[in-house]
Amino acid sequence: MRFKPKTKLRILVLLSQELMPPDLVPDGVEKEKQPWRTEYDVISTLKQMGHDVAPVGLRSDLEVIARAREEHKPQIAFNLLEDFEGRALYDQHVVSYLELIKQPYTGCNPRGLTIAHDKALTKKILSYHRILVPGFAVFPMGQKVGRPRRLKFPLLVKSVVEEGLVGISQATEVGRETFQVFRAGVGSSSYRDRSWIMHSIVFNSLVGLSMPNQSVEPTGGSRCAQVA
Repeated sequence: MRFKPKTKLRILVLLSQELMPPDLVPDGVEKEKQPWRTEYDVISTLKQMGHDVAPVGLRSDLEVIARAREEHKPQIAFNLLEDFEGRALYDQHVVSYLELIKQPYTGCNPRGLTIAHDKALTKKILSYHRILVPGFAVFPMGQKVGRPRRLKFPLLVKSVVEEGLVGISQATEVGRETFQVFRAGVGSSSYRDRSWIMHSIVFNSLVGLSMPNQSVEPTGGSRCAQVA
């Protein structure tokens, strides 16, 4: 038995254009293996509940939202965006735009997204409220990297701003032998103008070394990240 809302709503579903799902899953396609599976589930479920749903794919033009609002007169926007123009840090600005045009929306507000994207600031806030978090140290790119003694190996490298498992693989684990290679990479010219955060995770004796507050493109081609 499916839940039927008392009020039918006009809903804009905001998502990345690259993740726009098909209306129906083609025969032979495994939905759970598709990058748009979440978007498909949200849109199809809202439709099954009886709502009037209008998916809106975004790349780098906020005017798309303005045109969709003019056409559909939505009562709420269901925000599925995780980036804008391919930048994870930009999704908060899309929500700021929704605030400015007084469009009700789902999910976190711009202030919360801004804080959540800054892992060092997040740890400071949690520490202030006496919530246990990994110890950490922040240092600029291009300068000598010194590992604080309180941070023990192994260290795990991941992006400061990317979410989920982006950039995570066995190659991102930094041990005593590979730390010198890591230091050399931080000081190379390809990593200029970025700051790094180094932190340890006390829980389960897992240590982390957080990398730049901007996404990094390592020599191997995969996106690197903050050390967690």
